[in-house]
Amino acid sequence: MKAQHQQQIIPQTCPVCDAPRKYLSYVPLVQKSIVHITCKKCSGNVLAFLSHNDIGTMSVGIVTDLSVDEAQKFMSSESVDFDDVLVLHEISMCNGLTIKDLLQEK
Repeated sequence: MKAQHQQQIIPQTCPVCDAPRKYLSYVPLVQKSIVHITCKKCSGNVLAFLSHNDIGTMSVGIVTDLSVDEAQKFMSSESVDFDDVLVLHEISMCNGLTIKDLLQEK
């Protein structure tokens, strides 16, 4: 996706406080198809998902509390598959634990 066209579909004002572009910082994630936007005025964070197809280009923004570092870590982590869920369930059943018990950090 060309940078000029990307700028046209990425928010030019903060979706949280409507601050102008000069307050926004943009960090591309995952092959530039996801952009983390932070507002320096209100500290709001948005993940903008960019998509291009035959019809055109669109973006969908999601307000988040993830920092840039957290978003990068989340986007680069492996996905959970069906077998992972079954193993977690089996461990919890054999040990009399709930899934919540297994996921809590100690």
